[in-house]
Amino acid sequence: MRHLAVLLCLTIINASLAADATIYVQGQSHIGNPTVFVTPVRGDRELTDLLRSTLTYSDWFRTLRKKAAADYVLTFSVSDDGDSHHLQLADKSGTEIVSLETPVSVGGTDIQAYDAIDKLLQAVFQTPGLCEARLAYVKEIDGVKEIYTADFNGANPKPLTANGSLSVEPHWGGDRRYLAYTLYRRFNTDIVLVDLAMNRRRRLTQSIGLNSGAALSNSGDRVAMTLSRGRNVDLYVMNLPEDEPRQLTTSDGLEASPCWSPDDSKLCFVSDRQGRPRLYLMPAAGGAPQRLLADPSECVSPSWSVVSNKICFSMRQGNRYVIAMVEMSNATLPKDNFKVLVDKSGDWESPSWAPDGRHIVCSRTTNRSGKALYMVDSLFGTVFPLQNFTGDDASPTYSPLP
Repeated sequence: MRHLAVLLCLTIINASLAADATIYVQGQSHIGNPTVFVTPVRGDRELTDLLRSTLTYSDWFRTLRKKAAADYVLTFSVSDDGDSHHLQLADKSGTEIVSLETPVSVGGTDIQAYDAIDKLLQAVFQTPGLCEARLAYVKEIDGVKEIYTADFNGANPKPLTANGSLSVEPHWGGDRRYLAYTLYRRFNTDIVLVDLAMNRRRRLTQSIGLNSGAALSNSGDRVAMTLSRGRNVDLYVMNLPEDEPRQLTTSDGLEASPCWSPDDSKLCFVSDRQGRPRLYLMPAAGGAPQRLLADPSECVSPSWSVVSNKICFSMRQGNRYVIAMVEMSNATLPKDNFKVLVDKSGDWESPSWAPDGRHIVCSRTTNRSGKALYMVDSLFGTVFPLQNFTGDDASPTYSPLP
């Protein structure tokens, strides 16, 4: 029980502040995560492998093949009538830590595994989990960029758009029914809102000039965006479902990449009003922007976690970009307590928080392999690639949980 208690303690502190998937860990090892052995599910090898793989990619446990070497043992079974699952986590001595009885969810074997592991994480670590989240990202093929969606680990990728041009900057709404993105057309850009439940699309803005960077609020009733009206590129907010965009900034600089605070009362965004791009905060209702960080380095692509109340972003260091993070638990500005999470080779860009408030998905660009999507653990500093991403994948973003 000691490993779980230590990790749970670290998690609480940070909140206030097939076969096993092959994972290539860089930086610190997975030693901080407790180890677990998954007991084979009777008569269902596919489900057993999926449970192992899902646990591995969730990155809250490290799965082992030898029961004797593991800290804990996970047993998963299906009721005789097939209507419910039983999930039990026990320590080495056989003492039960968690016992869960859950109804069988609608969907395939992978959905059953994601649901089971998220419920386990919720029970053990008091985290919302991340396995049932959806991933949206941009895939480039022969110069055409389209929005794709996939499972949280990159499995089961599917195209969402087929515009035959440049579809970029995906962003999920608060209830994951809606997704906004930027569509480049011949003479201008449009912001498109997709209703995934009804499979409908509509343009939120399509005026001449730049219409981009839409960020749906956590409540889902507002959208922040970047528009060019006249000679300036400023930040705007629009109420949904129908409204005219309301201008928030009036500087001569370029404003971009807005993201919402957990309670939707503030916006963090990028501006070059003082020269190089840096991060700023301002009230979502309007007001004077303030610099987020005292450090003068270029900072872009902020993402604000609803769970941990931290902002992650991409920061330029030398001739490349790294992933960094700053705590937002106090209101003091500008802040000087940011932490660099990833500074390995390549450019690390477009970070986005997972629903558990611990992990970050981002893109990594190297001369050897191009762009691929990676998961970053903000607690222990580990990084590993997601499935099916090699070549030209970028701008990942996680949906909320169902």
